Amino acid sequence: RMVALNLRQHISDPARYHVVMDELNDLEMGKILGACELTVGTRLHSAIISMNFATPAIAINYEHKSAGIMQQLGLPEMAIDIRHLLDGSLQAMVADTLGQLPALNTRLSEAVSRERQTGMQMVQSVLERIGEVK
Repeated sequence: RMVALNLRQHISDPARYHVVMDELNDLEMGKILGACELTVGTRLHSAIISMNFATPAIAINYEHKSAGIMQQLGLPEMAIDIRHLLDGSLQAMVADTLGQLPALNTRLSEAVSRERQTGMQMVQSVLERIGEVK
């Protein structure tokens, strides 16, 4: 949140910028992110929640996990290294992404659906192995 508060001073229209200071659970955060067109997140979990609520997310990765998840989803272009925050490429990436939202939303929907199906198959497999499902 401190980074978000510091970014406020660089926003051209601060009235359109709000930092949520409340502690939110995943559902509350998902409802907010689901109403957005695009999420730019420094936390992998915010990107995952956003995508789970049908909003594309650019994951700023400062470690390998964000890039790996986006690769797994078939959306590797949606991860950007934290070093690109200073060179202006994030701004270009956001603009480019916003210009491709209809196609990206379709790809995102398909990717999330595949991941949910994979997760359900994994759970089913575990339950079968422990004898809960016959």
